[in-house]
Amino acid sequence: PLEYTEASGVPFPGEVLRVGSEGEDVVLLQRYLNRISEDFPEISEVSVTGYFGNQTEASVMSFQEYFGTSAQSGIVDAVTWDAIIDVFDDVTGADGVREGQYPGYPIS
Repeated sequence: PLEYTEASGVPFPGEVLRVGSEGEDVVLLQRYLNRISEDFPEISEVSVTGYFGNQTEASVMSFQEYFGTSAQSGIVDAVTWDAIIDVFDDVTGADGVREGQYPGYPIS
């Protein structure tokens, strides 16, 4: 089973997600979108229900528009999923940085 973990997005689940989709993959998507929305308020928050409804579709569309993914359809295919994971990994990677510590620099 897939797990939501900080700073570690899971690979595309292999199934396109759209309005009417349900399950664990949708829960992950909703959690990713909510974490991204903390740093990018242009991305609307969603209720984590496991059901891909209009609210999730609107959030995906705002993500697609803001980050300029090729398709702005509200459908989460491999390209959109990978873009969401890239942004999620970027924003959560910064969560673990302490004051005076910079990502990418080794600490001696």
